[in-house]
Amino acid sequence: MTRLAMGFILQKPGLLVNPRYPNCPAPGAHSKAIGIVGSENPPYVLPSAMSTKSVIRRLDELLKPLGFVRHKVTWNRPSGSFVDVIDVQTSKSGDMITINAGVFDPEVYRQCWPEEPRGIIQEPNCTVRARVGELVEGLDLWWDLGEQETLDDVADKLTSDVLPFLERMNSREAMEEFLTITQVVKQKYPPPVIYLAILKNERGDREGACALLTEFGKKAIGAWKTRVSEIAERLVCS
Repeated sequence: MTRLAMGFILQKPGLLVNPRYPNCPAPGAHSKAIGIVGSENPPYVLPSAMSTKSVIRRLDELLKPLGFVRHKVTWNRPSGSFVDVIDVQTSKSGDMITINAGVFDPEVYRQCWPEEPRGIIQEPNCTVRARVGELVEGLDLWWDLGEQETLDDVADKLTSDVLPFLERMNSREAMEEFLTITQVVKQKYPPPVIYLAILKNERGDREGACALLTEFGKKAIGAWKTRVSEIAERLVCS
């Protein structure tokens, strides 16, 4: 921690604070490089503010040439009978972002929700879904919009992990395997379990699909119990 002129403190590289109000950055603290008078230390370069829009512009540069079309913070790309989906999620505080991705199977959607999918496909509606951190290290990964490395790191992870995930999931066999390996049957959120049962049935394993729905129906409550029962009936589960 180094004291500067005018009473401000260089608490760490890139952050000037007033000792009387330590939670408030000093004026201009994120706008220019400064040096410490009488010190041999080189100037610190204080980063400029970055927004989610900066991330979106960078992702547009990567995704549009690959056939993705964006609506707000969500990109869609037709891929055979499926749709590849990527979106940017911002933290509640607005200073961090992460990336979500998924593959949407329209037929699975129709069987779960007897309606036609319309418009842009949102990531929560995908048949299989993953957050970038799950694909990289199996952990939750968020980027700080105040870090200069964020744009490059987001772009790198998109190329090295997210896009290959979408490519791997472009078959019903791969989707079924993913939902099985990630143990969605142990989760409390019903849709992935229902999607897994529908995928099993679509691939010819009606017995496995019905067994899954029967077991899950015992734990389901309210509207979900009714939904599971309706799907089991459509699959002609005895």
